[in-house]
Amino acid sequence: MRLRCLRELGRKHVGEWTAMLSGLAMHGLGTQLVEEFEVMIGSGVKPNAVTFVSLLSGCTHSGLVNEGMRYFERMASDFGIEPAIEHYGCVVDLLGRAGFIDQAYHFIRNMPVEANAAIWGALLNACRIYKNVKIGEVTVKWLISDEPWNRALYMVLLGLYRETGRWDEMEKVEEEMKKVGVRKRPGCSLIEVNGICHEFVVGDKSHPHTFEVCSDLANAIADFNKNIEFFEIPR
Repeated sequence: MRLRCLRELGRKHVGEWTAMLSGLAMHGLGTQLVEEFEVMIGSGVKPNAVTFVSLLSGCTHSGLVNEGMRYFERMASDFGIEPAIEHYGCVVDLLGRAGFIDQAYHFIRNMPVEANAAIWGALLNACRIYKNVKIGEVTVKWLISDEPWNRALYMVLLGLYRETGRWDEMEKVEEEMKKVGVRKRPGCSLIEVNGICHEFVVGDKSHPHTFEVCSDLANAIADFNKNIEFFEIPR
């Protein structure tokens, strides 16, 4: 309906087209988004930087790698728009989601602007999905250097080493965590009672029903012990 209205009313404002393209991107309608983008420029409406964020994002979520790379290259050559950090991030995500980890990494290394945490994070997510330990290690170490207090990053690095049996490296990471004061998340248990989910963490007594739970647990253990029959194993 939105597309038909835009065409019938002959709208010429790039903002309206960009909003429509953004909606297509969010719903994963990449092929339709590309078609409508061509209709837009064919009608004489010039895209702006925000338009290309929607366009590249749509290509990313629909796996349209060739189309996305082509539009990225056309930004400056055909429309005079210099790519910003958001556009570079879209390309990294585009390549990474499609499994082109090496290409995404080299793209980052050759960018004319410095990659931020969001871009490295997109690459790390791709490394986790496709189990690329080599580049994943480089990526997560960069992120840790930028956020040394982020426990989740250490957990990712430990997971990468665990998958490849690099136990010595795991010990080094755990020592580094102790040095900077980052603690591993303790074990926890979840229980659903009357439709409400309760979480109990090891060593944490802040839950409002901790006392009642511990009392009931102690009584249950006592009852269990009463019913145990001990017998002597014959020798």
